[in-house]
Order: sequence, then C-alpha cells, then structure tokens
Amino acid sequence: MNEKNKLEDTKKIWEESNWTYQARQIIVGINEFSKNSKIILIIRHSHRKESKNIEEIGKLGLTSQGHQIAKIFGGFLPKNRLIRLFYSISSRCRETAEDILTGFQKKNGKGELKGPLTPLYDMGSSGDFITSQAFKYSGNGFIIRWAVGLYPPKLISPLTIYCQNSANIIWNQLDNAAPNSIDIHITHDLHLMGLRLGWFGYPPNKDWVSYLGGFAFTFQENQILILEDGKLSFSEFPYWWQSIRKF
Repeated sequence: MNEKNKLEDTKKIWEESNWTYQARQIIVGINEFSKNSKIILIIRHSHRKESKNIEEIGKLGLTSQGHQIAKIFGGFLPKNRLIRLFYSISSRCRETAEDILTGFQKKNGKGELKGPLTPLYDMGSSGDFITSQAFKYSGNGFIIRWAVGLYPPKLISPLTIYCQNSANIIWNQLDNAAPNSIDIHITHDLHLMGLRLGWFGYPPNKDWVSYLGGFAFTFQENQILILEDGKLSFSEFPYWWQSIRKF
C-alpha cells in the first residue's frame, strides 16, 4: 500500500470506524466548554495490539493504526488551548501521549508532556489481579464488584479511596494550569470507568469505553460541568471534595 492509500485508509478509519466514534464525540463536545475554562480530559489509550495472555497485556504497545489515529485526534484538538499530557507508565499510554502531542503540534498547537501520574496506572493492586478479574467477570462486572466492596483491601484499594486519592492528584494539577488549558490524562479502560463511577456516580456503560474514548469536565463555582457520551451535563461535587481541594 502506497503512502497516499495509507493516509486515505487512516482518514476513513477516523471518520467511519466504530472504535473512533467516542473519540470523535470528544472532539466535537470539547468545543462546547467556555473559552477560558480549565478542562480535565480522561481518555483511554489508542488502539493496541491484541492478546489473551494476562502476563502479556500490560506490556502491549500501540498498533500502527493506533499511532496514526492518536495523531489525528491531537490534530483536531482546539488550537486556541494549551495542552498538558499525563499518562500511565504503560508503553501504550506513553505512546498515545506522544502521538497526540505530535498531531497537535503539527497543527501549530502548543503543549507539553508532563510525564506519568500514579492514579493512571496504580489502583493499589497488581495488574495481574485486576486483569484476571476483568476476564473472569467482564469489565463491567469487575467495576461493580470493586465498587460494592467484594474485594479485600489487601488485594485492591477500595474504589472510594482510589477515587479520592486520584482526585487529590489529578484535580489539583489545575492549580498551575493556564486558564484555557486542557489537561489530558491517558489511562486504561478499567481505571477510567472506576474514576467515572467514583467521582460522578455514573455506572459502567453497556457499551464499553473505546480506544481514545473517555470523558471531560471543568469546575464551576457550585457544580461540575461534564462531557460524557457526547453530551454536557452538571453534577454536584462529591461530599469529600472540600477536604482535598487545593485550588
């Protein structure tokens, strides 16, 4: 396949593929936030290689398709904003961050890689335990079992504790962010769905989060404005928010 055909094929995947639908929704919806808002965007990494081997999954990187689509995603982010990228230590999340920044800078956007952030990869448990439970009960099943406390703390941090600790780190990154910035946090599907439930009370979707899918939000005076499933809605602050607020 020549270079022209590769570009056309990648463009078609971005515009028509089912797995890029949620990413396209984010690109459209993020422009609905007010101009000077500080936005937090939590997304899953881009398209990765496949394996049924639990021990291999944590080490898998992006496919060629995943690299190219991540660059396209970055190229469609609003250029009037500054972006900062945080990511899981997993190679596929770091690669996604690098590709998004490459695509953004190619369109003259300004941004920087900030590096790995603990809540994006550490749930207070071994990766093998989490992956094995997700295989056994499905992703949604694992999230529900985690939320209701069926796992002892010695195996995994309770969901509420994980989400509070994550907010203490992720939310407070906005303290030194520019008024028109987007903090992009690249993580894994289970982490993303856990945070979505623990922060805002949104149960796992019937349709699982796709590659480059996720949610975005910004803080207003008395509420949180959330972009979820292509729609903007308001949520109240969690009861514990005031005790960890630093900005």
